[in-house]
Amino acid sequence: MDFELGLPNATRPLTLPSGVWSAGGGPGDKLFLPGLPAGLFRVQVKKAQATLESAVALVVGALPLPPGVRRLWLPGEVVTLGRGVRVRRCLPPVVLPAARKGPADSGATDTWPTRAPTLTCIIGEGLGRSWALHASELTLGRGPEAQV
Repeated sequence: MDFELGLPNATRPLTLPSGVWSAGGGPGDKLFLPGLPAGLFRVQVKKAQATLESAVALVVGALPLPPGVRRLWLPGEVVTLGRGVRVRRCLPPVVLPAARKGPADSGATDTWPTRAPTLTCIIGEGLGRSWALHASELTLGRGPEAQV
């Protein structure tokens, strides 16, 4: 999975294969971040999903991440670590659909997949689970009347 490490004077690409990666400035950290405390946070990369768990309070995008809470790390989000260091999860590459030719078509036309908006749980018991928001009105909650 692709990330970008931003240092005070430069940025550099970073690829993390599947596994659990400790990040910080300590000698045991697999992802070495100079000038930062050891064991600052952990990143778990599994298939197309990345999660973070921090040892201290961090900011992911504009949202706080309390210590010890596991959170989904969404593409495009930046984790601000202080001292001018930040890590951004890169957006996945865009793959355009192949052009299709129907029996009556004389030329190719690009077709774009349609996709209903989704609600994705980024923290808590349903971490990573997504619900398609297919109706114009849905009830969210825990009661028996809730669709989500």
